[in-house]
Amino acid sequence: MTTRGLEPDRDQIEIFVDAVLRYRGTKGFISLRSFVENDDEAPPYRKLPISLKGDFKFLVDCAVDDARRAAQAPQPVVFAPPLAVFNNKDHAREEDVLAGLVLSVECDRAASLCLYENVRRGCPSITHGAQKAHNSPKGLTRFCSDIARLFRPEALTSRN
Repeated sequence: MTTRGLEPDRDQIEIFVDAVLRYRGTKGFISLRSFVENDDEAPPYRKLPISLKGDFKFLVDCAVDDARRAAQAPQPVVFAPPLAVFNNKDHAREEDVLAGLVLSVECDRAASLCLYENVRRGCPSITHGAQKAHNSPKGLTRFCSDIARLFRPEALTSRN
């Protein structure tokens, strides 16, 4: 009997890619990356820059292929899905970010204080919410919900 390696679920990857990259535009690059698990010092196991000038099917094909390579690697490898668009194909540093595609908020007290410090200069309503939220769990939940509503998809399309 032949043993097959792990296979990624193409349907799930397609759903994820559609959700995250729906409003990506055609400028820039995404960077598909895989990392050796539990080795923060190792370079990426694999990195593949992909121009956004291609079609959706091509993006999904590349993500499925990279997820498969990570799953079938001889050592434990983590496939990192693309969450930002970069202005070049060579780097994925903070200064290379052309567009952030998702907002990730960790809803605990320390995160709300950090968010408060980072956004207070540009958005007074978020600042006020963050000040109140870090004092109570219920306020923190409401604050995180308010943040999520600010980044609804229709807000993204109106800026393009």
